[in-house]
Amino acid sequence: MNQQVFKAILLCFLFNLGLEGVAQKDSTSSQIYIGLDLGKTIFLNVVKPTSRGFNIEIPARFQVGKKVSVSASLGYTSLAIDTLHKNTDYKSKGFFGKLGVEHAFGNDNFSLGASAVFGSYTNSGTFRIKGDYFDDYTQAYSHYAFSVAFQTYFFVKIPISHKFSLGLTFHQSYILSPLAKNSLRYISWYMPGVGIHGRTSFSTGLSLHAYYQLSTK
Repeated sequence: MNQQVFKAILLCFLFNLGLEGVAQKDSTSSQIYIGLDLGKTIFLNVVKPTSRGFNIEIPARFQVGKKVSVSASLGYTSLAIDTLHKNTDYKSKGFFGKLGVEHAFGNDNFSLGASAVFGSYTNSGTFRIKGDYFDDYTQAYSHYAFSVAFQTYFFVKIPISHKFSLGLTFHQSYILSPLAKNSLRYISWYMPGVGIHGRTSFSTGLSLHAYYQLSTK
């Protein structure tokens, strides 16, 4: 099901991008924002008491056609889950970058896009077995990861004021880098810029960001 949704979004995006064409360029403009993922922050710190974290992202859009833009962003994610499994806690933190293209619709508050996602991050945590007669058994793990993913998304911009806006994004990602099999020595559950992927290469998510516009040209 995830693969079918992913392919459908990609085909729709490529079809509309082809109709518009970069050749229709009549002016260029750029927009830079700073954003905080409200959905993830509220869920991790309020709704789910056994976890905490945040996601900060600085996206930029450079218009190259009437409805076509090149998109790029840099961000940082910190995630901690006290009970990933019964005896295991988990932390993931690091940087990510995105580079892609997107096609705007209507009044430019709706867009469909595709991008490459690069994540440089660390997975760490502790596995514990409580001992009734002896000391608890504890094993800590920590490993660095660099992952690459391909992501398609549908974005809805909700203007609040001249500088502030909300952004609702439905995204489907496929992690291209080989994922190591989860074990006590290597636990990979989350990729910055993509989200939770669990034991698969696919990740589907819905994000709600608050954006402040830094500059416009």
